Amino acid sequence: AKKEAREASLTKVAPGMEAAKKAREACEEANKASDAVQVHLREAKDAVQAGRADVARQKDRFERAKQAARAGFEKDAATRINFVMRNAAQELREKTKSAEEQSAEATQLAVEDAIKRFETV
Repeated sequence: AKKEAREASLTKVAPGMEAAKKAREACEEANKASDAVQVHLREAKDAVQAGRADVARQKDRFERAKQAARAGFEKDAATRINFVMRNAAQELREKTKSAEEQSAEATQLAVEDAIKRFETV
């Protein structure tokens, strides 16, 4: 009787046990899928972070290049301005020297002319 009752109980419980086994397997599959999703999510977050870091590096590189270009431009401009100013200063010295020579020559001629006039008087 016990044996029959036990077999009857197992017969009644067997479908439930089979369903529980399938549910456990489905739960394990869901956990594996969840783990895979977590791995992909972590990889995606890492990729986003790497992308942001790359953007920051590129921005920094651009800023340094821009500063270097500006410094080079300013240095080139200063060099050109100095060149023009040196040429202008040289031209002024030459004109001043020429004017001084002409003034000295005119003064000399005026003095000689005055002496000649004085001697003829």
